[in-house]
Amino acid sequence: MNQKSTTLKTITGKRWVNPYLAKINSLPDILLSSDDNFNLSTAQHSLLSSKLRDYPSIFCELCSGSGGHLIKQAKKSPQALFVGFELRYKRSFRTAEKAKKEGLRNLIVLRCDARTIDKYIPAETLSGVYLNFPDPWDRLRWEKHRLLSREFLLKLYELLKPGGFFSYKTDHRERFKEALGWIESLEGYRLEFKSFDLHADTDFQDNVTTEFEELFRSKKVPVNYLYAVKI
Repeated sequence: MNQKSTTLKTITGKRWVNPYLAKINSLPDILLSSDDNFNLSTAQHSLLSSKLRDYPSIFCELCSGSGGHLIKQAKKSPQALFVGFELRYKRSFRTAEKAKKEGLRNLIVLRCDARTIDKYIPAETLSGVYLNFPDPWDRLRWEKHRLLSREFLLKLYELLKPGGFFSYKTDHRERFKEALGWIESLEGYRLEFKSFDLHADTDFQDNVTTEFEELFRSKKVPVNYLYAVKI
């Protein structure tokens, strides 16, 4: 959904209002919703800065969806902070709602465009970045909507600590090969692992799955995966 597409006209001509607009600010200690220019309020920025200072290790998940993977990671590593970036109102709220129910204090959700990550995260702050099954926008005219690009990988490089990692999963083989080429061509990254069928690869054991990944596995759709570190 577009940042500003919070109201739409239905077939009957009545105006539909996104029901999650009324909920998006109800969990202010977990969910920070940016304005139309992707800016946080002073209070939100202060909360985020405090969270970033309080944890020795910080991990981001871009396009974190409804939070299944993000919450698993936060439960697995309570000593680290996990920050989800999700533009959609419903998905970002559902993630925060689940985190609240689980009592997770080491998780925060930013409802914003992941492409603006450097507005919120200082340089050399992140221990790792996850990007799991982003929309491939596979038609040429949709290319401008794709999150992952060579330029975006360079942006992430600036935000990662030395030794920090970039983890990428997708079912889209063409987008994966594209990303693999960028990683291999960038001197600042070292490719540690790649697979064109992660669930059939016995060399990789420590895998935290996403909702999409479980679906693809049930349908025997190969999952492409790469793991690279900043050098």
